[in-house]
Amino acid sequence: MTAASIFQSPFVDVALTIAVAICWSVALVALVSSKLSRGAKALWVVLILVVPVFGAIAFLLASPSKAMDFDVLDKPVSDANRRNMEYEMTHRPLG
Repeated sequence: MTAASIFQSPFVDVALTIAVAICWSVALVALVSSKLSRGAKALWVVLILVVPVFGAIAFLLASPSKAMDFDVLDKPVSDANRRNMEYEMTHRPLG
């Protein structure tokens, strides 16, 4: 089996498609949850949709380091409440 035949297999095609879809999804979620202005978000969306792989990678590299660090309700959570939530999530019964 040569290297050329490995890269022509359907498994590699599916794996690359999944990797690109994950990168694209992460970039779009980070973009939507970011604190950028509407105009800046619109420009990034156009870049990500026109050039999907490179646009998504460019956004993830250019975005702030905490682009994915957000609360679902976008409310500040105290340290005590965060520790309580973490305890409840890690110590709940299975099933």
